Amino acid sequence: MLLLLCAFGLGAGSAPAQIAPPEESEALFAQALEQFRSGRYEEAFTRFESLYRAPAHARKTAAGLMAGRALLALGQFRSGAAWLEAFLEAYPQSRYAPEACWSLAYAYWALHREDRALEALLRGWRRAEGQLRQQLEERFWALSAAFQPEGLDSLAAHAEDPVFRAMLQLAIVRHEIGRWRFEEASDRLARLRPLPAELRALHTELEAAVRARRVLAFPDTASVTPYRIGVFLPAANGGESDWQYSWELLRGLELAVEEHNQRRWDRPLRLIFRNSAPSEGSIQDAFRELLEIESVDLVVGPLYSREAAEIVDMAEDARLPLILPLANEEQLVDERQWVFQINPPASVHARTMARFAVEKLGIKRVAVLFRPSEREAWLAEVFATELEAAGGSVLLREALSGSRQRVSAELVERLRALSPEALYISLAGEDTENAIENMLGRFEELAYWPPRILGGAVWHELRSSWSRLARFRVTYTAEGRPEPRMPDYGVFRSAYRARFREDPGLLALVGYDVGRWLSSALQSRMPGEPLRDALRRTGPFEGVRLRIDFRYGNVNPALRVLQYQGGRIVELP
Repeated sequence: MLLLLCAFGLGAGSAPAQIAPPEESEALFAQALEQFRSGRYEEAFTRFESLYRAPAHARKTAAGLMAGRALLALGQFRSGAAWLEAFLEAYPQSRYAPEACWSLAYAYWALHREDRALEALLRGWRRAEGQLRQQLEERFWALSAAFQPEGLDSLAAHAEDPVFRAMLQLAIVRHEIGRWRFEEASDRLARLRPLPAELRALHTELEAAVRARRVLAFPDTASVTPYRIGVFLPAANGGESDWQYSWELLRGLELAVEEHNQRRWDRPLRLIFRNSAPSEGSIQDAFRELLEIESVDLVVGPLYSREAAEIVDMAEDARLPLILPLANEEQLVDERQWVFQINPPASVHARTMARFAVEKLGIKRVAVLFRPSEREAWLAEVFATELEAAGGSVLLREALSGSRQRVSAELVERLRALSPEALYISLAGEDTENAIENMLGRFEELAYWPPRILGGAVWHELRSSWSRLARFRVTYTAEGRPEPRMPDYGVFRSAYRARFREDPGLLALVGYDVGRWLSSALQSRMPGEPLRDALRRTGPFEGVRLRIDFRYGNVNPALRVLQYQGGRIVELP
């Protein structure tokens, strides 16, 4: 049906649909927006489409943009591209045109038309202002980095728009600067004169970049001091899986550093690697090399909590920011000011879920189940305490009994009698997937369907049928969003493929987000400001996968709340 809707014409001249009077357009738009944000994209599209076809009202063009985005969220990329192209043709001067170009670029990227995606980004850039203009330009550069220079040259040769043609040539110049081919870059810049007016500032910036990178290539000529970022991860001695994780995270960091160095010629970043699992000596000795011999400004790593526990005091004593990308044990950063935990411990998940249930979902009456382990009982207590502090009530707190920790018929009858609005299941440690399968199977066997199941990160992307999990309305906290479908991820994946000839793993996304967050903090750092304070001030940072925010402490609390809906996972606002 959605494909047919686009085929019948979307322009301003289409026959208007019958909707409520224009004075109700604001309320109807708000309802459609709420449907979109809660993942009900087909319903949202129907309502946005109706608003768009209606006679003139204040939300008409906003509805047109959002209808296109709803099609993209449904995976209808060809229909979404057609819709957005028609919208831009009907309303070329709309204030939403740059955002429509942004979404159109994503649609073309998903259709493997990177050339059309580049063109859409440039169209948006020429119409945008302020931060959106900067974001569109950054995405243009990032996507063009996924092309080989020869491919950009071929696109430029066939480009009819002179601005698009010149922008592609400037993208080639950026490639050449990144490879330290300064003579070729200078020659190409000289050949580009005269330029369209909107590109002159970029041309001047790239000329300055050539001069600055020459200084970096030949450091005898001037003093340019890079930030020295220590990367402290396990290499081959740590085991094959450890090295694979390290390699992925390091690759993501490298791409983020390259992006930074293309923008900040005056203060580049430099990565310095050390093995956190050395074949000789201790982990403390290897870490001391980074501190005393390499004189790094900060350190990313190590991977695991057991390694981090051995060096956190060394970092604290040295007043050196230590960024822990994965280590998530409790108390790693207690009473420490220079250790930053990106991946929050399980207690933060429990507290976040409790607050979200009361404040965002309106859930007050909850039953709590847990396996009879000390850790899972403690997490159940953390959740219950936070829920009650937020204004909710715990109707039942029950440990699953028996050798198989089986949900009993008697327990289900008690749940039926209490009628909780949600069931929180505390799981941690080993064999959580089998525990989930057994519990859900038992609920189905006893024909018990709780209104909603709440949980933590162990519920993320399970092997069980996602449609089955959706029937239980499983809602949980996680560090990252589900498989990213936003333009940021598409740009990153294209650049990663071009560089490493394979798709990125989750650790590559973590490394990329951590690197971009560090870049943002270092760029905004004020003269004389302690680096620790700049890291705390840079938030909330919205990455491709992670959300990072240290404004209120040294543990990152910025979790996402996800829910199984149909055959997919959606993020709840």
